[in-house]
Amino acid sequence: QEDLDTGILSDELRKNLESSKYLIVICSPLSAKSEWVSNEVKTFIECGRLEYIIPFIIDGTPNSGDENECFPKSLLEYVEEHPDRELLGISIAEVGREKAFVRVVSRMLGVSFDELWKRHERQRKRRILITTISTPIVLSLLYYLTIPISLIVEIHDDKHHLPLPEGAVLIVNNAEYPMD
Repeated sequence: QEDLDTGILSDELRKNLESSKYLIVICSPLSAKSEWVSNEVKTFIECGRLEYIIPFIIDGTPNSGDENECFPKSLLEYVEEHPDRELLGISIAEVGREKAFVRVVSRMLGVSFDELWKRHERQRKRRILITTISTPIVLSLLYYLTIPISLIVEIHDDKHHLPLPEGAVLIVNNAEYPMD
């Protein structure tokens, strides 16, 4: 909604699809029934960029032919006509959410999945190590900074010899401290 200019919706979508390098299709039985999703895939295929379509399967089964079908109609029709050009999807159910996401990114960057996954794992381990080390340090600092400070204030009034009134308050930097 935010990227589209004013004009005819289908023309704007086509223009945006033609200027996009990749089309990540979120595949599920619900999206497979959407004419808009099917038309977007068809447009990308018509532009000759089938190899830049990345099916990201969040639910359902590809090429099942039943209510669990997750590929859009236009992709299924293309594969029927060209069985040698079948697209492989990236399934969250098979590899997990994190690995599926890294697979999409590796495909888009043209980097091997193993190389990117190893880098991702190193960064994850580094974050865990930093969190493990820094948490006790931060908690210790918070503990020492929140310990109540005992302050003794003595008032000597040699001239008047008045007792300290009940409910007296010492004000320092707009903070009030009761005087006992």
